[in-house]
Amino acid sequence: MERLATVPNSPGQLATSPHSLSIYDQHTFRQSNQFRVLYIQQGGWNENITCTIRVISLSRWRYEKRAPINKYNALSYVWDLESPMVSIYIDNQEFLVHRNLHEALRRLRAQTYQSSKGLFVDAICINQSDISERNAHVALMGEIYSQCSDVIVWFGDLEGATSSSFRLGFGHGAVPTNSSLRHGSVCFCKQEDWSASADIRTNKSQSEMAMVAAPVILRLAKAEHCADLLACRLFDNFQDMIAFRFLMQYLGSNVWFKRMWTLQEALLPRKGRLYFGPVSIPLDSIFEIASMWHTHLTNACCRYWLSYLDPVVAPFVKACFFLAQDRKLVRYGHRWDLFALRIEYTDRKASLDVDLLYGLLGLTEMSYDVSPDYSLSAEDVFKQVSRNFLVAQPKYLSFWIFIYAPLKHKYPNLPSWAVDCTYVFCTSMSGHPKVLLLPLYAHGNMTPSKCKLLIIKTACKYIVALFL
Repeated sequence: MERLATVPNSPGQLATSPHSLSIYDQHTFRQSNQFRVLYIQQGGWNENITCTIRVISLSRWRYEKRAPINKYNALSYVWDLESPMVSIYIDNQEFLVHRNLHEALRRLRAQTYQSSKGLFVDAICINQSDISERNAHVALMGEIYSQCSDVIVWFGDLEGATSSSFRLGFGHGAVPTNSSLRHGSVCFCKQEDWSASADIRTNKSQSEMAMVAAPVILRLAKAEHCADLLACRLFDNFQDMIAFRFLMQYLGSNVWFKRMWTLQEALLPRKGRLYFGPVSIPLDSIFEIASMWHTHLTNACCRYWLSYLDPVVAPFVKACFFLAQDRKLVRYGHRWDLFALRIEYTDRKASLDVDLLYGLLGLTEMSYDVSPDYSLSAEDVFKQVSRNFLVAQPKYLSFWIFIYAPLKHKYPNLPSWAVDCTYVFCTSMSGHPKVLLLPLYAHGNMTPSKCKLLIIKTACKYIVALFL
């Protein structure tokens, strides 16, 4: 069979083995709220990965506050098309996956992953060759990730990774460094060491450095006071500092933060774990670091010490901060306008242009009658959502669309009133514009005159930026 075209991090397409269709035929759906989950069988590090598939149902009480948690986890990762295909075995049949997914499954198996819990993996559990099934399950993605027990975020394997595993919880992060037991609350004894660590190289592998730096990450996540950010409170030695520098750079630059589909996979689950190489830590730890760091910078309470750490930590905080804030909003039941969310995360990409919108549907309350349909072209989808926006919004709000409509990036033949969602103009230096708060408008918190004034101001910024 001819291999299907593949797309990174989109539950839209995947290369399949010649026998994979029979796997889906054996596990069909009887109800619209059913989906497949994967069960990983035990095995050695170098043994073939063997799995089974079962069909389970989403909870009928998903909209209640005390909705029961389904006994399955969900995997969040980036599809890696540049890597070769690797065979795994599902129900005794060969199935081809990309190496990044193979490494994730192998790592979960090595960490004595709970075989009693199923694992939702979009690339495997959705029949990518069946457009109707893809459409139906992409529409369910928000509920699947909302109801999972844990989301397993996979950042990728590291150089020097072996079958050994290092699992950390928040209790490990509470363990102080040796020097913090002897030094006072105002101590700068290791600041010079921290500065010098930038020029020191180590022969440790990436996996070894990740295991050394992981406890520092958890200490930082639980830092409440300025004294908790001192070098002697975070680090024991040079190796801790060097490893921490590496891990901050690795986490902050990970491509997982740049993909559109990983947005709802990060925001909707109640809890989860972050895996990178042999290390796993609570997912909330990275969001707590971002929130804590922003609080200390805003209060300017410990600017002297933060000035040393900030060049290393700031890129990581920038990648996590808006996720941390929006994750809190989701827990309170907040949902967004589809266009507003696309603008807020303008730096996120998807290999299928339609997924720039489909990947946000699980987070929206105003989606303008957009439903996943992979048989439509991107131009048709963009015209549909723009038309529905103009019809749904009052005139003083619908004018907003014409600020972005002239920016025809990839589809220049779109009508003048349609927005090319592959590119939305960013008016914020941070890359996360929050200028047009469409949900506020929809809830009636702004008068038409105030809204028009804000639109005019934004339009002027846009015009000025085009000529600079």
